[in-house]
Amino acid sequence: MTDVDALLPLVRGAVDARLDEVLTRLRAQWQDSPAVTDELFAAAATALAGGKRMRAVLGTVGLALAGGDADPATVAAGPTAARLGAALELYQASALVHDDVIDAADTRRGQPAAHRHYATRHRQAGWTGSADGYGVSAAILLGDLLISAATAQLGQAAAGCERGAARAARDAFDAMTAEVAIGQFLDVHQEVMPLPDPADQPVAAGAAMREDALEVVRHKSARYSVMYPLLIGALLAGAASDGELLAALEVFGEEIGIAFQLRDDVLAYSAIRPDG
Repeated sequence: MTDVDALLPLVRGAVDARLDEVLTRLRAQWQDSPAVTDELFAAAATALAGGKRMRAVLGTVGLALAGGDADPATVAAGPTAARLGAALELYQASALVHDDVIDAADTRRGQPAAHRHYATRHRQAGWTGSADGYGVSAAILLGDLLISAATAQLGQAAAGCERGAARAARDAFDAMTAEVAIGQFLDVHQEVMPLPDPADQPVAAGAAMREDALEVVRHKSARYSVMYPLLIGALLAGAASDGELLAALEVFGEEIGIAFQLRDDVLAYSAIRPDG
């Protein structure tokens, strides 16, 4: 068993408990608004359910790598790892909710996508107006709520850290959220671009399309899936922004993130076209 294998259950247990606590506190805060607690937080719980919690694990790995002689198991079970992991998982959930709206997806992890869930709820209740419009609007706001909770959790994770480390980690988190938005736009933009003209040089056109696709993968998902969790964790633990550890994690995280996303895309395509 590797050290990471031993960390997985510790991180997942601590992060799941933290996420439950976050939702419980939000429900209590808005208990006087039943429409919010019933319609919004139930969907938030669904959005957070499942998943491998790998971003949380990678954040803990970053904490442990920059933590000097600290026992990795102690780091994994500590409050900073739990809060950082919750922040990363809340942000991941928000990105998926918004991505499903953009892609008009029907399902997520075997359950109706948030906008489909809300639209169905609208139809079943016989409410006025467009069910699909309500579904999209509600899902966008759900994603915004999850982003808000994510930033709050990162702030709590950083609260116990040295001031410079906290600021560097927050800057990296902000850079991550901005980059994912830009990557999403690049994806949307590329989808409406015309294919190369048959008269163009096919090799050059193919190379350009490949680079455009990799740019989307890099900015939309690869870096925030692996690189940023490692960097944010290491920065919280006090790693120097211009040090060798951060430089190595940046290179490693981006390359592994790209490989992970390309493999994930292949698996998704195979599920649609099992004969392909």
